[in-house]
Amino acid sequence: MFQFSLDINTWRKKLGYFPQSLFQKKHQHEKYVLLNGKGGNFCVDYTEEDPINCRSYAWSANVGHYISIKGSKLKLFRWDKFSATDELEVSRVVNDIESFNDYIAKQRVDTTKDSINLSLSLYRQIRASLRDKKGEESLNALLCVFASYEDNASLTNINKMKWGLSDKAISSAKELNRTIWNQIMDQIDEGIPSLKIKPKIEILLRHAAGQIFQEAHFESVFPSQLQFPEFMPSAIKGHKFSPTFSSHYTPTSIVRSIVEEVLRGFELKEKHQITILDPAVGSGEFLKEILRQLNLTGYSGKIKLIGWDISQAAIDLANFSICFEKQAAINPSRITVELFKKNALTKSDSWDVSSDIILMNPPFISWENMGESEKEAVIEILQDNFKGRPNMAGAFLWKAANSLNYGGRIGCIVPSSILEADSFIKLRNELSVRMHIDFLGKLGDHSVFEEAISAPSILISTSLNTDKPIQLMWSDNSPDGYASGLRELRKITSILSAPQPFILPGNNFSFYYIPQLNNKNWTPIDFAAYQLIEKLNGMPKVKDLFEIKQGVRTGLNKAFIIDKIFYESLLKREQKYFRPVITNDSIHFGSLNDNAYIFYAEGKNAIKNENELKSAVPTFYSIKFSEYVDRLSTRARKSILNYWRLSEHRNWQLDSSPKIVSKEFGLAGSFAFDVEGIFVAERSHAWLSKELAQSINIGHAYIAVLSMNIVNDLLKGVSKQIMSGSYYLSSKFINDMPLPNLFDNSINPKVKGELIDIGKLLSLGDYGNDVRGRLEKLTDKVFYG
Repeated sequence: MFQFSLDINTWRKKLGYFPQSLFQKKHQHEKYVLLNGKGGNFCVDYTEEDPINCRSYAWSANVGHYISIKGSKLKLFRWDKFSATDELEVSRVVNDIESFNDYIAKQRVDTTKDSINLSLSLYRQIRASLRDKKGEESLNALLCVFASYEDNASLTNINKMKWGLSDKAISSAKELNRTIWNQIMDQIDEGIPSLKIKPKIEILLRHAAGQIFQEAHFESVFPSQLQFPEFMPSAIKGHKFSPTFSSHYTPTSIVRSIVEEVLRGFELKEKHQITILDPAVGSGEFLKEILRQLNLTGYSGKIKLIGWDISQAAIDLANFSICFEKQAAINPSRITVELFKKNALTKSDSWDVSSDIILMNPPFISWENMGESEKEAVIEILQDNFKGRPNMAGAFLWKAANSLNYGGRIGCIVPSSILEADSFIKLRNELSVRMHIDFLGKLGDHSVFEEAISAPSILISTSLNTDKPIQLMWSDNSPDGYASGLRELRKITSILSAPQPFILPGNNFSFYYIPQLNNKNWTPIDFAAYQLIEKLNGMPKVKDLFEIKQGVRTGLNKAFIIDKIFYESLLKREQKYFRPVITNDSIHFGSLNDNAYIFYAEGKNAIKNENELKSAVPTFYSIKFSEYVDRLSTRARKSILNYWRLSEHRNWQLDSSPKIVSKEFGLAGSFAFDVEGIFVAERSHAWLSKELAQSINIGHAYIAVLSMNIVNDLLKGVSKQIMSGSYYLSSKFINDMPLPNLFDNSINPKVKGELIDIGKLLSLGDYGNDVRGRLEKLTDKVFYG
């Protein structure tokens, strides 16, 4: 008797997938799409399928694999392979489903031939044919192409209401000459002949439309040079970044998770009608997803979907996508869709909508990249709830908080700066008073939106007063970090009868909860780091013991900084105008080297005019410095009268007193002791304390402490990681890092003596005598007493 089950619920409970029906109405209980963040997406089918259909379905859904299960057998297909790549016993997969999932995730298909690229190629051909500089007509024509092909209807017979198409869209499509129209239809019919796969438009619109429309919309915002159709290049995904265009395609796995969490804490049974708003609707992914999930719950009340965007093209795309999704509803007549071209940043406290749910991925536009009118609107909206230079997303979040019905919920993606920047402390305080923050999720810096300047986070909140704990999710910067975390969230919530907080430690993600938020910083941190910092809560902080100072700014490093060989070739009288400089290469596990020098004509060595400059450093000037005069003279606050001055020389660096120095970014061991105080910090930091001059040995002891592995765990909790894995070491991030006070007598004298000994060895670059092992043995005695 067959005892092993691999039904659709198994994928959810064991792997944390959210199964969605592959088709809208047919095969609802046979064929599904399961998404796993950036990789490892696949379809699963419980009927025997022809290989061509399996591959075509997967390709149309923009996923790599198709799993066909019948009885005790499982077949695995890839759309870029002609036959099944694996045929396995279901029992084998059930017994080791995680390994099977990893096996799929590691396989990559050729994205240059995926359905996204084919669709974009069609769009480019349409645009070139219409010679459409703005791209909006071409987007509308593309929508008509999809609708016409799916319904097998001519342009004059397209059901405009069904597809949400305007008369303008039909007119745009009619501008295409018959030859081009037929060529496009033939290309859809052919698919990719070399792979023998053809698109299923219903699947493509249901599962890949969001990314297709976002990519096409981006190209319409940033028009490329028009080309004749016969010379159109193949579709290639290029680098898409502009600081003023901060609308990013939100991966469906994230949209799906946000909508799930919002609905999990929402009392649907008590609502006969719900109003859902997306004020930055884009291609409509949030509204389409919540409509889909409400349909799955069997919600029978009325649904009102409202969406705004400053781009008419985005509104047209969203309307098409949502109207298509309506077709899958049990009773489409109960669904009202109101999408308008509108700037959500109106100058009132709230939007003119009483919303039950607000879903959004607002623009991540920084203050520097806003226009004057946008800055005025942001200031007017936020009023006193900011300082400095706020991000536009903060204004969206504040308006959302003011536009919810009581008990309503917000589910959104926000730049992490809203959770951690000093400019938003007041906003965080007001938000915590006005609503309850239910869930905060750190998605990893740049692992979601690769081109975004600010890293994204998830925020879910409710407009009611409650003392429930706040659920936190942290993920690292690995490509799979946030995706694994969201899958784990789904696995856990699938077995909980009601929403409740939980703790789950992990390596590249973790979950835990806290009783309340500290408005100084809402950003979730790694759970182990959180526990460590809580454990060391009574210990002094770095800011209690040291003043961290920022290094100089030259304005042009290659003009001011020279290597040691060049320095030693200078005349002795020239060398006094140079000091060893601390760069990221100057520090190696506690030791400090003078491999580079900086031209530092400040203080007692200040040079008054250009003639004096040429006389003081003739070799340096003639060989190196003279070629940069023009560039140096155009720096801020500099001219031909003082171009030899550093942009920022930092007065505190004129004094030569002992100091601890660090790299700009680093880990444990990225600190060293400048005993004589002669090094100049540049793009690095200095820790100043008057007590260091009186106790040189303690400076060495601190270098030993700052080389312990526990420092990495602490940095994980207080700082922000960059792509290389290092952490920011500026005062903003590590002022609050716990650090033992070695200046007093709280540390055992023998322990302190050994720290001093190790610190001196590190300063000399002597890593023998098992220095690292000795440090680890001392860790508990230093940090826990």
